[in-house]
Amino acid sequence: MTTGALTSLMFSWERYWTGSAWAGEYGTASSATGGDYDKVFGQGQKISSLERNNNLEVIYGLGQRGGVSNQEKQFAGSISIEASLANPYIFRAVLGNGGTVEAKTVTTPGDTVVTTANVIGARTLLVNAPTANFEADQWVRIQDADTYNTEYLQIESLITDTSLTFNSPLMYVHPTGDTVEEWDALTGTGPYIHVFTEMNTAPSITIQNSFDLSSDQKLLYRGCVNTGTTITCAVNEVVGLKMDYDYANETLSQTTYVPQTAETEEIYSFAHGALKKYVSNAWTTLAVVQNCEISINPNAEVLYGLGSRTGVERVGKQFEYDISASMMFQDVASLTELMYTGAASSTAPGNIAPIALELDIDNGLTGVSTKRACVIQLAGVKIDTNSLPQDPTAVIMEDVSMKATNMTVWGYNYVSAIP
Repeated sequence: MTTGALTSLMFSWERYWTGSAWAGEYGTASSATGGDYDKVFGQGQKISSLERNNNLEVIYGLGQRGGVSNQEKQFAGSISIEASLANPYIFRAVLGNGGTVEAKTVTTPGDTVVTTANVIGARTLLVNAPTANFEADQWVRIQDADTYNTEYLQIESLITDTSLTFNSPLMYVHPTGDTVEEWDALTGTGPYIHVFTEMNTAPSITIQNSFDLSSDQKLLYRGCVNTGTTITCAVNEVVGLKMDYDYANETLSQTTYVPQTAETEEIYSFAHGALKKYVSNAWTTLAVVQNCEISINPNAEVLYGLGSRTGVERVGKQFEYDISASMMFQDVASLTELMYTGAASSTAPGNIAPIALELDIDNGLTGVSTKRACVIQLAGVKIDTNSLPQDPTAVIMEDVSMKATNMTVWGYNYVSAIP
């Protein structure tokens, strides 16, 4: 007999973006492609679900009512992990791209400027003369004079004196004159910003599950692709994280128990968080939010082929982002601003301008090597449903569900590289 106190859970990168190319092989983790099994999902992690499926089929034949054989078909595995959000690095396993830039202060920001406003979700930005200062795989910061619409993106390619094309979609509309600055020179001691953005290719990891038994065992869940991630915030609660993975194969070995690697970063509570909306070129904090949930569905799928009943590849399809929030109802203007983008209440929905949302989680510290933050930004946000029940004996609560088109995550700390 044993308990979860005598097991451990870590992961290693398999197939992932290095910053300039895809490294590693799907279904195989090694120290050469991203490190050993020393990475964790957060504080207080646990496995809430672990299932295997042989997809058995009973074969029937003439001459008897019972089956004549029992055949297993493709193998499929799934694992769900819950934890308290601490480190930002796990978002590379969700979105795909991850890079680190230094949070340096620049006296005169901007090496070039935007010449034509972009569309949200586009990957190409028209700029003035970029080739003097920019090159492929470099990270840039794009923002306006008031820093409202700041974002970091990695250059995929460029056309001389004309445009920059990025690995990931643009989160905001950048009008003519917004600055574009090279931003990936790690020359100091930090702090650092770890940026995670959408990639067209799905990453994969191997999860290691070790058991401290009379005869120790270790399981490796290979070819894990993220099929869903949920971040949950609620008043008087820690920030929760739930991650679902499908995996292609598993191996079991009698190996000495591998102790749990400790999470080095502290957890956040909702007291560290703020939900903000970006409307009319300004961020406004929604101070009356009671809870907020962000769900990410990468629609990643394990692929099978002839000659093997285990997964041989993976593919990432469309990203889907859903946001729900419950807040104390204060005035109709706030409702119309979300539902009608600030227009008069007689304006029927149908051509609503999108807004941006930001879940800003900060540990509240300012000292060297102690300040940490995690910023989750969502673009192209529109309200989907609004519920406003009213009871004379209770506070009126407004429940809102929204959908977004793009997402990026910033992790802010004093770690110089993604583990």
